[in-house]
Amino acid sequence: MNPKSYLTFRMRGLPYALDVSCIRELFPMPQIVPVPEAPGDIIGLLNLRGKVIPVMHLGLRLGQSARYCSPRDNVIVIEWQSLRVAVVVNEVCEVSAFAPESIDFDISYGRDRTIQPAFLSGAVKREEELILILNPEGIVRYTDDVTYFASDIVDTTAINPLVQEEMSSETSSLLEAGDFFSLYCPHAT
Repeated sequence: MNPKSYLTFRMRGLPYALDVSCIRELFPMPQIVPVPEAPGDIIGLLNLRGKVIPVMHLGLRLGQSARYCSPRDNVIVIEWQSLRVAVVVNEVCEVSAFAPESIDFDISYGRDRTIQPAFLSGAVKREEELILILNPEGIVRYTDDVTYFASDIVDTTAINPLVQEEMSSETSSLLEAGDFFSLYCPHAT
């Protein structure tokens, strides 16, 4: 069988991979607008060429406790079933090709209680390192919440000027409560 390409990256030192077919873009950490009452793993919104995209902290999504970001972090925009979500990771490594036979898709290892398959679709060993392959559907599986934040209604190029003024006043009151860097990058200079 032909090898499949995966983007490899790190989160808190651990190696992960995502199928490149679901990746749309990647770039350094931009300014993100925090959103009050967002789901716990959504740290804000990103204006990407006029489209508002929710930004998910991968560490929080995977149940890790660290809430802080670093200006050196990267953002990967993934798309699953027409939903786009930006995911914050610590370091993007490279695109690697893995043969299907080298990927262990059965990660239950014979136990009754298996590793949560919602987030992982498999694991592959490369040299001395075990790379966890993430399931893009699992990353974006709370589609109702993500759909709400990724709604095309919030296309900033098509908003009535009165609504834009209201949105900017909401944004300024949100920033008074704390901007992205004071909330998620408190040690950034």
